[in-house]
Amino acid sequence: MTTKALAKNICDYPLELLPKETIHEAKKSLLNSLGNCIGAHNHPSIDMMLAVAKTMNSSPQATIVGTSIKTDMQFAAILNGMSASMFDFDDTFLDTILHPSAPVFPALLAWCEYYNLPGKLLLQNFVIGAEVEERVALCLGRQGHYEKGWHITGTAGTFGATAAMGKLLGLSLIQMVDALGIASVQTTGIRTMFGTYTKPIHAGKAAATGILSALLAKEGMTSSEQSLEAKKGYCFLMSDSPDYTYLETPWGKNWQIMKNTYKPFACGIVAHAAIDAAIRLRKKGITAANIRSIVIEVHPLALELTGKPEPKDTLEAIFSVYHGVAVGLLNGKAGQWEYTTQHVRDEQVIEIRKKVKAMVNNTMNVDNAMLKAETTNGESVEIFVDKVFGSLDNPLTETDLERKFIDLTAPFMSKNKQEKIIKLVWQLDQQDNIRELIALCKADIG
Repeated sequence: MTTKALAKNICDYPLELLPKETIHEAKKSLLNSLGNCIGAHNHPSIDMMLAVAKTMNSSPQATIVGTSIKTDMQFAAILNGMSASMFDFDDTFLDTILHPSAPVFPALLAWCEYYNLPGKLLLQNFVIGAEVEERVALCLGRQGHYEKGWHITGTAGTFGATAAMGKLLGLSLIQMVDALGIASVQTTGIRTMFGTYTKPIHAGKAAATGILSALLAKEGMTSSEQSLEAKKGYCFLMSDSPDYTYLETPWGKNWQIMKNTYKPFACGIVAHAAIDAAIRLRKKGITAANIRSIVIEVHPLALELTGKPEPKDTLEAIFSVYHGVAVGLLNGKAGQWEYTTQHVRDEQVIEIRKKVKAMVNNTMNVDNAMLKAETTNGESVEIFVDKVFGSLDNPLTETDLERKFIDLTAPFMSKNKQEKIIKLVWQLDQQDNIRELIALCKADIG
């Protein structure tokens, strides 16, 4: 029984046996996630959700990262899940394009803050949640699930949040089976919402559903014992060809979290190779001022997901390979601040975007790109990106992650506070609770 086998792995694996490297990887994911949350804490859609929480008289239990505002744990999970994924700058499990942190950390942060739990428990249970969501994502498959239109971070992420919360609450085997079943009827996320305020809700709802599913199972709510593998069960309905071996294989050898990657560019992962190519072009001394035209050849998925040639605001630009190439050439980077609406509408950026032509190349992998540039003096330049920056073969270092956090949070807090947060994250498994970290994350400006 697939569901029971997965539940047994979750329940039986001792947290103290988790390899040290998985805990360290969890810290990297947390630092990356907190930077995103603080960077997006004042986004208009966060204010909209907070207004709804106020209307519903949400009780103050857990903090909205970047603020001193508290809501009940479910709304906190939704809001922190939204801000963690708002600018598409989150961590990525490249095998399935799942973003592991945004659905799982917000659930755990809310619970661990409210109940004053140690930082080690937060990190350990994140590893469990990441393992589950990544295995569910692999089971569903990119071709048979994601490319049909499901947003895998919202769908598979719901199971990760549920598993992490269930493990934290100490659910029994049958309770864990029930929790996974309860979660299976609440997963959400469709890719047509990419580029809208609704898209980040996918991760937030996954986090909140994880809390709800685990608590309901603990209270005794039942579900099918075969929610994942039944003939009319979740995987059958959500995937063309589910591979149940990912859910049934015993744990302990190849931890999925070790294949996590971190974005250097604040946009859809499939556009990264093209941006990398533009930055490399700039490093050759070719600037926006002397470019006549750029042709960028990319994997089909890159144009499917990031093919907006004339984005109007931040959320549209995140899904525009044209904008990514333009700012990569113009600024030599493509961080969150290159995707502000003000930057998107800048006349110089618009002028460069118009010179970019994107084409599908079916021989490309998703992390490849071929850039062909023509300069105003007639020079032709070609750049091929094989190992894109941010991939497992060319990853961000810990120093890169720290710089990314500083860049994301610089408009909102002092250098001293940034350094304290970074230090505390690296030492979090030695902390008695996470409240000091959450309090430090409050923005001083904005």
